[in-house]
Amino acid sequence: MTTTRWFDDEDPQPDGPQRAFVEALRTLAAGWRFDDDLHPGCSDSWGWVDVDERAWVIEISVPGLTAVEVELRARYWPQGEGMPLLHGEWGNKYLFDGPTDSGDLVISGLDASPSECAAWTAAWFEKQLRRPIVRWEWDRPTTGAARFLPSYSKSLAVVEWRFGDTGDVLMSTSSLVWRSLIKTPPSRQIEERPDRRVT
Repeated sequence: MTTTRWFDDEDPQPDGPQRAFVEALRTLAAGWRFDDDLHPGCSDSWGWVDVDERAWVIEISVPGLTAVEVELRARYWPQGEGMPLLHGEWGNKYLFDGPTDSGDLVISGLDASPSECAAWTAAWFEKQLRRPIVRWEWDRPTTGAARFLPSYSKSLAVVEWRFGDTGDVLMSTSSLVWRSLIKTPPSRQIEERPDRRVT
């Protein structure tokens, strides 16, 4: 069922900065224009309580992306002592647990309003949603000892999802046994999300 508003699964308390952040972000997201099936139902919003401090997490399930458990998300944490005020990532089911990627949104040490944080988040989300994503596939060898190695599927040895603009890996199913294979050109490249960047 499609929701009518962006990030509509849970509402923050009405008198806190998290509510002002979410409301401002909803207004900005309503202005997004994409020619695919991206819609408010692809998003959610929920509170993350950690050591008596409430962060607010917003996520987008990106249409057309076949990488399992990959979400576009941001965390707003106005009272997070020693934590970024704002952190955006392409992540898996483990929330904000990896090293910061060069494409992440990280804002710390600023006294910024909820609406400013919402504007930065909306701009970062839109930029990420416009980036091309390409699936690289390497076929499983049919001869030699390599045909017995564990692989992604019966026909594919490795699959990687890469940003088409930088070539950076978003997600990989590779393991050490296929290190030499992924140094070779892939068997095919399949565009999952076209380049929607404004030139």
